[in-house]
Amino acid sequence: MSKIENKKKEVKKTKEINEVDILNDLLLYEKNMSNSYSTALNEMSNKVLFREVFTLFKESKGLGRDIFDFMFKSGWYSLETASEEKINKAYLDAKKEYGEL
Repeated sequence: MSKIENKKKEVKKTKEINEVDILNDLLLYEKNMSNSYSTALNEMSNKVLFREVFTLFKESKGLGRDIFDFMFKSGWYSLETASEEKINKAYLDAKKEYGEL
């Protein structure tokens, strides 16, 4: 497996909150908000309200993605490529657990 990463933008580590801390908090907030919107959408019967909340849900997902992209470009998140073997194993495990996919 190889890592996919960008050059890390260094941020001073102090007792005070820094840029990485703020963005991590914002990302967590957006994840929680979109999860809450998703739950609300599943329970909603009013079509007008559904459309309004669905718009908020999409905006929240977009903001979360923008935050992640910024953090990835700044080198504060990295990804790992998965081998074909690992992908096949995950597929077979899911197939075993959930039946034919």
